[in-house]
Amino acid sequence: MLLEVKSRMSGGVAILDIVGRITIGTEANSLRSHILEAFQHSSKYVLLNCEQVAYIDSSGIGELVAAHSSILHGGGMVKLLNPPVRLRGLLEMTSLDKLFEIVDDERKAIASFSSAGVAKSNQTLSAFLDDE
Repeated sequence: MLLEVKSRMSGGVAILDIVGRITIGTEANSLRSHILEAFQHSSKYVLLNCEQVAYIDSSGIGELVAAHSSILHGGGMVKLLNPPVRLRGLLEMTSLDKLFEIVDDERKAIASFSSAGVAKSNQTLSAFLDDE
């Protein structure tokens, strides 16, 4: 299954519905392009709906981290919505669950994007890097 990314807006937040596999090559590159495009052209707040991610490899995880870093340094924020069990497990195993805010309710996630949330996210990134 190829990667499909659909973009929509809600409450000033760019929501990317990700369907398929995020693997090295075209899929990972496509994901990066969609995320950065949403950030640059739509909103500084990006919510990645991962509910239908069938598989993700280390390259896909790397793209999520790179996108998070780029958006954070640009004054924005990215959150993960409904990651499947495998993705949650990978995030926990690599301690990236401390870097990403993981949410299970779209409405609450949209409401949680605020300037206070960006400050908290900056603190989270600093804490994550200090743990390394």
